[in-house]
Amino acid sequence: MKILISIGGNCSSNIKQKFEYEKVIGVDSGVEHLNKFAITPDLIIGDLDSIDKKLLTKSAKKNIEIIKYPKNKDQTDFEIALDYAQKHEFESIDIIGGENGEIDHLLSIFMTISINKCSYKITWFYGKQKILFNPKSISINLNQIFSLIPLTNIKNLNISGAKWNLQNKNINFGSTSTLRNESVEKLVKISCDEGNYCIIY
Repeated sequence: MKILISIGGNCSSNIKQKFEYEKVIGVDSGVEHLNKFAITPDLIIGDLDSIDKKLLTKSAKKNIEIIKYPKNKDQTDFEIALDYAQKHEFESIDIIGGENGEIDHLLSIFMTISINKCSYKITWFYGKQKILFNPKSISINLNQIFSLIPLTNIKNLNISGAKWNLQNKNINFGSTSTLRNESVEKLVKISCDEGNYCIIY
């Protein structure tokens, strides 16, 4: 199952068509992005404090499933949606929205994905860029800039297909040495013995 989750905040992503997803989840005001793309969600979830009320009423009339949570809670709406999605057998989760918001919201989205046990199945479409977590390879255009961000210490990192390849290199958390690399092949391969990272391209 391929799942699309649309969250609040700005969204300038060019997403795939609805038929490529078996389940579409709108998270509070993230429903408005789906409405812009003429995609009807299968589920609307969250505390629903920021969704356009007319759109919510319209959705209810379409018999779209709506799960409302209290405003005062211990999880963000995005965490709740991600937990819900993971109750299903899924191949991948694509996320849109969450762009250009307040910095704490932006970081909370990033951290929520990065610590998730299924982060390697999640892609965050952020504008024209993609953020992937612990991918073993990325299909990429030639001469395209990409960055690897270490989320922990990384042991024996290998990168091939890039302008600056690495072989069995230890990278410390917080290091900037793997930023702004460039592809020289259409498939860049990444591996390591230990550690977590994300790729932005």
